[in-house]
Amino acid sequence: ISRDLALVVNNEVVVQDIIKSIRKNSGQFLREIKIFDVYRGKQVKEGCQSIAFSLSFGADDRTLTDQEVNSILAEVSSKLSLEFGVELRA
Repeated sequence: ISRDLALVVNNEVVVQDIIKSIRKNSGQFLREIKIFDVYRGKQVKEGCQSIAFSLSFGADDRTLTDQEVNSILAEVSSKLSLEFGVELRA
């Protein structure tokens, strides 16, 4: 299952730290993380950037449900907000 996660984060936050947090808080089902967009401009508040990630999830023994992946993403989003003050970009 693939999901996109777009975050608005302060320019001073190191992207590699965000990736480490995503890996740490996604558990065993995260298979791959890719950055597919970085944006700084009018639609993002000053001093911030939007970073979009593509996340792939899977299990070796079964198909994951949308509910499982949504739960993982909620946990990841919560932790990123606490650690780095990120906001989800709609």
